[in-house]
Amino acid sequence: MRYTFDFSPDWSVNHRDERFPSSQPDNRRFFLPALSAHLHLGKTSNFSLNYNLHSSAPQLTDLRDRLDTRSPLNLKAGNPALKQSYTHNFMIWYYSMNVETQSTYSVSLEADLYRNESTIRQTYYTDSVYLPQYRYWVQPGATLTDQTNVNGAYSLRLKADYSAPANFMKSKFTSSLEIGHGRTPDIINGRLGFVRDFTPQLTLGLASNFSSKIEVNLRTLTGYRLSKSTENDTDHAIRETLDVGLRCNPTPKIFINSTYQFHFYRSSLQPSALTHNHIWNATVGCRVFRKNTGNISVTVYDILNRNRDLTTGMTSSYVSRTWQQLFSRFFTVNVSLRLNRKK
Repeated sequence: MRYTFDFSPDWSVNHRDERFPSSQPDNRRFFLPALSAHLHLGKTSNFSLNYNLHSSAPQLTDLRDRLDTRSPLNLKAGNPALKQSYTHNFMIWYYSMNVETQSTYSVSLEADLYRNESTIRQTYYTDSVYLPQYRYWVQPGATLTDQTNVNGAYSLRLKADYSAPANFMKSKFTSSLEIGHGRTPDIINGRLGFVRDFTPQLTLGLASNFSSKIEVNLRTLTGYRLSKSTENDTDHAIRETLDVGLRCNPTPKIFINSTYQFHFYRSSLQPSALTHNHIWNATVGCRVFRKNTGNISVTVYDILNRNRDLTTGMTSSYVSRTWQQLFSRFFTVNVSLRLNRKK
């Protein structure tokens, strides 16, 4: 048994100066230490403990004390008092490998604690209001958005991974169980609120190499999300995906690639409008020229023409529903030529 310990401090100074439309210097100092301790339990097991401090400075456009009125109903303003944000990251990780069965498993616990988190602040105006600091009259129904610093946000993740060969079918099996919990702030009409999330998910995978001509990959993900706001709004969402990939080389010149994805999503906020997608893409092509330096192929996307996306979101004061219509069925013709020599 042996151990190692590392400490790496990072000190930097960031100087920025926006000279248009007016001079606005911004000087910030960063001290970002990183600590890690590793314990080697024999040749096949490891235990590690890590701490990292990350920091990010606000964009100069977010510091500018000006009002963006290009969209009168969606106003944006900067906040000169914005501070740089910090993230304290803690991680405990254990890994072990069985040489005889070629199986591996690992368990990790990770936590992020946020200080001075840059948070969106929105103010809704039902009537026309004069903003003296900007000398501007706000239209009824407008929203003013800026950012401010908030404490109290965090995220936790517990994850377990396992992989092992499935020799009877020339495959490798992988699995991952992850449980997450987080607390996210927002400010609506001057009121600070938080949304708490609980997100367990299970991922299973199978990668198969039946021969040099056929390769098949399978992956499934089953997830659940529970969100609760300070206004006692609650959302239960279920997500299920299935990914199948096929690579086939029936001859040295011909190749066929195909992918299929099934996506199911349902939210208690909109139970009647669920997402139920079947997305199938396929490519057929041939290699040309000497030493197969060129490729000519045809790819058809969304063959079944079943692609629509729905997402739901929650803040401390309201819920949102977003539908997105993606590209429908289409195809492309692809021609490529490799100029370098393949060794």
